[in-house]
Amino acid sequence: MKPLTSLSLTVLDRTASRGLGKALPTGSRALSTFLGTNYSNGLQHRHRSLQTNAAKTVHFHSTSNPWSSPFDTSSKESATTTAVKKSKRRKFVPPKAAVKLTDKARKFFKLLLENPPRPDIVGVMLNYDQASSGQPRMVFSFDFVSQDQIAEDDEGVSLELLDDGTPKPPKDSMDDGLPKLYINHNGFMKALGCTVDIDIEQMKPILYDPSGNEVNPNV
Repeated sequence: MKPLTSLSLTVLDRTASRGLGKALPTGSRALSTFLGTNYSNGLQHRHRSLQTNAAKTVHFHSTSNPWSSPFDTSSKESATTTAVKKSKRRKFVPPKAAVKLTDKARKFFKLLLENPPRPDIVGVMLNYDQASSGQPRMVFSFDFVSQDQIAEDDEGVSLELLDDGTPKPPKDSMDDGLPKLYINHNGFMKALGCTVDIDIEQMKPILYDPSGNEVNPNV
């Protein structure tokens, strides 16, 4: 209801004095008091209606999807935390190593890592890249590697054996802190399932496929 102006009061006062508004009291003071009381009652009624609507709105937000509430920040923070946790899940740990090692290769790599050229060396990297001679061909090679040189997709292979003589599986060796042979991600699919041996005279790795055939890096 809009506030009454002095002009409105005058018109209503004249209407009452002519007997056209029997329900209204006559006289400016009486009329003003009557209208003021009713106006105040109208405001109180409107205030109660707003309170009721507000209560319904709060109830709606509390029972509906928490994302629909502009006041509920905890649910959004919880969802963000969950997303971060999902993004930090541990990488898949295979049941067995990507490659096998001959006894000669295992002993050779362990011997190299007993006296590394630098204290930050954590293993040996099996590489698959272009020949250093500049020739257009691919070769397998190995080199010492530090922790900051290991990419997330490089696969570690333990150099240790269990008490029964079998290779230490990835689930037990992943966080053991011991030096390892790492398979560079560039040649992972080429080396997967192969057996790694070593040509000590030429200081180069040799890979054999599951059938025992030497793997040609260029095929």
